[in-house]
Amino acid sequence: MALQIHPVTEQDKTWLMKIVRTWGADFVITRGRKVYPTEIEGFYAAEYPENRPTWYPPAR
Repeated sequence: MALQIHPVTEQDKTWLMKIVRTWGADFVITRGRKVYPTEIEGFYAAEYPENRPTWYPPAR
């Protein structure tokens, strides 16, 4: 499996929030601060050639 690194774009924010919410909230705490992952810059690793996130919520 090969990985590619991609910046998070506006189009990625929907699935990103689905992942974050599986942790029990729509925010994370880092360095004593509450952070909303869709409001900051970020990157994700994707499998190649499928080009999907390497971790995604299980089907329900």
